[in-house]
Amino acid sequence: MEYPQLKGWLPGEFRYQVCQYEEVVSLGDHTGFEATLRLDVHTVEQVKEWVQKLKGSSGVTWRVDVTRPRLGKRVLFKASYKCQHRVNPRAAKSSKNTCCQAKMHTTLKSTRGEMKHNHNLFVAHAIRHRDVGEKANSILTGLFEIGHTPTSALAVLKHDLQMEYGQRYVYVSANREICPDLPYVQRLFHKVCREEYGTQTGPTMLAALKLQVEIYNNKCNDTCALLGTTSQGAPLVVVCSPLMKIVHQLKHSGELCFIDSSGNMDRENCRVFLLLTHSCAGGLPLGILLCQSEDEQTIAQGLEQLRQVVGEKGFAGRGHEWPQLVITDDCRAERGALGKAFPKATLLLCSFHLLQAVWRWLWSKESGVTHGDRPALFAIVKEMLYCQEIGSVDRLYSEARRHPSSCSQDKILQRTKAFNLPQLFDLLTSRLETYYEARIVDVALGRWESFQRAKFLPQDGNIAASRIQQIEVKKFVVKGSTQAYDVDMDLELCSCPAGQTGALCKHQAAVMKHYSCLSHSFLPINPEMRAELMKLTSAEAGHSVPLYTL
Repeated sequence: MEYPQLKGWLPGEFRYQVCQYEEVVSLGDHTGFEATLRLDVHTVEQVKEWVQKLKGSSGVTWRVDVTRPRLGKRVLFKASYKCQHRVNPRAAKSSKNTCCQAKMHTTLKSTRGEMKHNHNLFVAHAIRHRDVGEKANSILTGLFEIGHTPTSALAVLKHDLQMEYGQRYVYVSANREICPDLPYVQRLFHKVCREEYGTQTGPTMLAALKLQVEIYNNKCNDTCALLGTTSQGAPLVVVCSPLMKIVHQLKHSGELCFIDSSGNMDRENCRVFLLLTHSCAGGLPLGILLCQSEDEQTIAQGLEQLRQVVGEKGFAGRGHEWPQLVITDDCRAERGALGKAFPKATLLLCSFHLLQAVWRWLWSKESGVTHGDRPALFAIVKEMLYCQEIGSVDRLYSEARRHPSSCSQDKILQRTKAFNLPQLFDLLTSRLETYYEARIVDVALGRWESFQRAKFLPQDGNIAASRIQQIEVKKFVVKGSTQAYDVDMDLELCSCPAGQTGALCKHQAAVMKHYSCLSHSFLPINPEMRAELMKLTSAEAGHSVPLYTL
């Protein structure tokens, strides 16, 4: 081609014949021209493909101005296109409107254009109004699918562009085709979510949620999720994943269960109740409740649905009775539902949430407690919490009542949003299990950091085997420097001050060392313990004990 201006302007993968060409104006970064071209294309799709690729080579987004009817048998497609800087008169106040006269007319066999732009083509003000490209759309859609919000997805895209283009990033970031603006990313996010998960509310959302539950159960080849409806007509979902069902086989799951709830998880403020039991790898999940309200009736119905999913083998064989102890925060609806659904379970208050509630109340303006008296009152409450005798609790309570700044008020426990309930279900079922499984594997393989491992590794304090007396299979007496302590490895408790609270102590560690007793409270220290822990994961099959020898 002998026309250098056309050579840089046209997509290179097509063959052209120049019928007419005339340069008409030179403006800043380009030279305007009028030209009539013939292209070697044969279908309407090829014409549209050429126009799409022309957007990249010409530096201009060509938008359809008008389509014309077919005239005669030879004209299969005819359309006119306008520059991105020419918008409708009603939007004439828009900053991108320059009333640009550049236009292009296409038919199936010939293309004629008048490239008389009244603006520069490759400046920031021009390229920031281009249409977003397919590559950017594809990257953003992939980021949405793995849980990114519009803001975080755009931040990731910009970071990747910085790494790819280096010093040229300043030019790339100005091009909307490559680096979209946040309002567009937000619109794309809602479009993708509506296509995948339906609308935020209504029948479409319920249909998408039902489909998500069915797909998840088919994937697990078991009933691991159950969708119900509350008396108010709201959806109620319970989940017990394959990993959770394995955790239900641990004896700890029949002894102790933690229940905590989180709100503001999606745009409809859905509540998520997570059930956990303890282990050397931290809390392990037993089940999830997803609902749109926190009233007692809804929670009770969710607990009943969960009991149907876990069956009689749940909670170490206590499926219909639930664990012996259940720890919750001070939520009346939650504790009321548990008391009705599982009357044999003993309900306890979580010490963390109790102290957190006291702390928030003392430091609030409504408490009326002066700044100097707050630490003293908090210390009294904390001492009451860890008292060993009822008399000490009464004494400290009377002391707090006599404090000049004390007053009586009800304490209130205060509690990255998904698009809707189906997406929240998808995120929990796809990510929660992989997170816990990865953590179990790290613990089994000894990959925790040293500062995390230190408090959970057995420290026997150099207690000799001669100072340990075995009373029963898993009951021992360990002689200390001043007195003897009872160690029950079945309950994993010791009568020493530390062991009474369920914490790890040197007496339990000494019994583990000299009598090869397994404990689920300490981090695994031998191949047998590591192999036992790996049984909770899907990676266990096919691996033998020697694999876990470190």
